[in-house]
Amino acid sequence: MSKRVFFGFIAICFVAFIIFQKSIIFSNKVKEPIPFKDGDYLEYSHDLAFNSGLKSDQGISFNYTVNRVADSNFKIIEKSLYYTDRKNVHENDIYSGNTIEADKYGKILKVVDSIGGIPENFIGHDINFWLPASRRYLGEKLYSQEFSNEFSISKKTIWGKWDVWEAYNKENGFDYYLYYETNGGFLVGYVYKTNAGVTTSTLIDTNLDINH
Repeated sequence: MSKRVFFGFIAICFVAFIIFQKSIIFSNKVKEPIPFKDGDYLEYSHDLAFNSGLKSDQGISFNYTVNRVADSNFKIIEKSLYYTDRKNVHENDIYSGNTIEADKYGKILKVVDSIGGIPENFIGHDINFWLPASRRYLGEKLYSQEFSNEFSISKKTIWGKWDVWEAYNKENGFDYYLYYETNGGFLVGYVYKTNAGVTTSTLIDTNLDINH
């Protein structure tokens, strides 16, 4: 066998290997239904590093409750809670936020905000709360709710008490980070760095199987 034929054979094998690898990745990207059931909830603290207008002993958190609807779709209802004692929140300190309707794979179909408006920049994007197993790898892209630019899975790291996949997005000159727990893929927090300061949100309560 001549050298030319030999190296040509090696090149063909290399290209075939790359195609094979890509086909494996593609085949593994099976659509996975989000593991939510009716009544599931997640609550995240909301810590602001700039003047938020809150009293010194007052906290704020966001609570998201899942309601199953027809065709295996679901609604996620957002409530913001203002409290001095999180276990004894007064009714007047609970405010409605967005209601998100998504399909069973977590693609956003409709959003209605607290005053009845529909934020169009959500539609067709992924909900923030879960990252499927087939998408937990470096370089994977996702369109998260509220953002125009793609997030990219930038690294596997430790954030707080969790092993996480970090998703990063730079938009309008600001830095945004989402943190997904490596085992179940649920969102355990995020950090937004803007000219107003740093906002950190951390999972503090849920009925899902997540260490919190």
